[in-house]
Amino acid sequence: MKWKYGLSFNLKMLKENNPELWKKYEPYFKDANFDDEEQVFIHELPNGKKALELMRELIPDELKKEFEKGI
Repeated sequence: MKWKYGLSFNLKMLKENNPELWKKYEPYFKDANFDDEEQVFIHELPNGKKALELMRELIPDELKKEFEKGI
């Protein structure tokens, strides 16, 4: 059973709008089989460490500053 909740992103949009970033991470996720590239959940990615790195790169700079401050 696949989870349909959690942290997700639009892989199709990433490929179209930021192909350089996708090419950087594509080798780590080439074996993944996604039901819907418009809503890919982070737990569907086969390499958890690289998935988190990708998520960090997708966060806008102003939000990164907020995360770095901590709670």
